[in-house]
Amino acid sequence: MALALRLAVNELSICGKVDSHYYSRTYGKCYWCDRSTKLGTDIFPGFARPKQQSAFAVSTSQPTAFTVNKIIENVPIGGQVYTLQGHSSYVNSIAFSPDGKILASGSRDSTIKLWDIDRGREIYTRHGHSSYVNSVAFSADGKTLASGGYDKTIKLWDVTTGELIRTLEGHSDSDLVRSISFSSDGKILASGSDDKTIKLWNVTTGEQIRILKGHSNWVRSVAFSPDGKILASGSDDKTIKVWNVTTGTRIRTLKGHFNWVNSVVFSPDGKIIASGSDDKTIKLWDVITGGQVWTIQAHSNLVSSVAFSPDGKIIASGSFGEIKLWDITTGAQIHTLQGHSLSLAFSPDSKILASGSGDKTIKIWQLASLSNTDTSLPIKPTQSNISQATASIPHVQPVITQTPITPTTKNTSSFTILEVIWLLVFLGYVLLWLIPGGIWWTVFLCAWFVLLCFGLIRIL
Repeated sequence: MALALRLAVNELSICGKVDSHYYSRTYGKCYWCDRSTKLGTDIFPGFARPKQQSAFAVSTSQPTAFTVNKIIENVPIGGQVYTLQGHSSYVNSIAFSPDGKILASGSRDSTIKLWDIDRGREIYTRHGHSSYVNSVAFSADGKTLASGGYDKTIKLWDVTTGELIRTLEGHSDSDLVRSISFSSDGKILASGSDDKTIKLWNVTTGEQIRILKGHSNWVRSVAFSPDGKILASGSDDKTIKVWNVTTGTRIRTLKGHFNWVNSVVFSPDGKIIASGSDDKTIKLWDVITGGQVWTIQAHSNLVSSVAFSPDGKIIASGSFGEIKLWDITTGAQIHTLQGHSLSLAFSPDSKILASGSGDKTIKIWQLASLSNTDTSLPIKPTQSNISQATASIPHVQPVITQTPITPTTKNTSSFTILEVIWLLVFLGYVLLWLIPGGIWWTVFLCAWFVLLCFGLIRIL
């Protein structure tokens, strides 16, 4: 007889569905199920929802060669991974750190929060603004966080310590700061305001470099090009203006929207500007010529935010209660995510989309593709009775053991929560190993043992 072990993140069968012992996921717990009694025993009491699962060891009475097949099963595109809760009002702005490990959020509750993405936990909260926080942005080195608010100020924070470095003031006494953006070298910060101007600031000294004037209404959004040489600004005057950062001169004005321009962003290669408007459309503009690449009637309500994925393949747009994902090349809609709209941010690896909204939460969405990869690793036991064959990661620890076996660290590889591993053994025990301290917030480890008769193998 053979045993097949399957690890998966998807929902698994309940006890009694097959004629064998196996593991079953029920409300985030894993159970050893006895078919004869249909009773489940919690085998992972207090277990901390692992982020990674890996490293298997088997013992067998036969020195048989084994094969471990690793089949990557990605979470379908648009699957919500978890929700960050802690703000007491709208989440107006979010931003990933350059390494993707930290997410910053600014809220109408006047606070800035930093979140540990690996653990899904709040790192700290800072109170510095006297009113709404409208925009947050990380410097390119990830050491500084900027925040702009309804109190007409921009504040610079030390990301590591959370200490306030300085406060930048200069916008009109009666007009709030709507949007901020760092240049790619982190030396300049741009701020757009209801005073119809964009101000450029020296990040090191806090001094104002210059004022960009030209809009006839509020400036709602500002964005630097990837090389930091060009700045785009979107306004309630229904236009996008493109500026030379070095000289402060206006290169051109992009006209085509019929209502307020709420959000502007550059593509990763700097060739395209995307804009979202109250006219319910997304427009893509050629930076060199100023021409429209395409226009999408994106939503049935205003477009509050747009964001490019760092790999340049997807643009996301937020509207009332929904986010839509679009293919940049064709303009075709890829997917709709329900429930969020105000602010959007892609992780640096383009695998995660974060969204903030009026429900006071931040949602993290998995954007992995649906493709599968199948690889094999041959393993062979070295002893006739207690032998081991391990597809391993260093520093693993046993969760279930029949006989203590020390895992090897040879031929190490990373097995993530998006993987499924089939382990075939003959007349032996199966041991499951996990990385210590691994945590995954809402996706739980599940394992499924299925008895296969007469050594026949079939994929379930």
